[in-house]
Amino acid sequence: MRLSIDQARALVAEFQTSGLSQAAFCREKGLRKQRLSYWRQRLAEQSATDEPAAQGFVAIEMQPTSSGNGMWRVVVADGVEVWCPCQPAVAWLRALASGVAAHPGQPC
Repeated sequence: MRLSIDQARALVAEFQTSGLSQAAFCREKGLRKQRLSYWRQRLAEQSATDEPAAQGFVAIEMQPTSSGNGMWRVVVADGVEVWCPCQPAVAWLRALASGVAAHPGQPC
């Protein structure tokens, strides 16, 4: 399956927010695991070399809960709220913001 860069970005963002293993996601999408790995690596390399100003910014509020249970509350623009069992990685936050931006107003 040949993908444009925009299709690959959307697919990688969908994978990152799916909660599935790479093998399970690829089976579900009818995609070869090597193809998804290729695009993940290519987009990560491209992201590392892009200038921050060209990428745009999305406001994300992140804070640990006051109960001391290790949970983190993450609020993305448009009020999307996610609770995480550990402090989220930057790549995960980027994927979350991309997914929210790609599907405005839709429930997660």
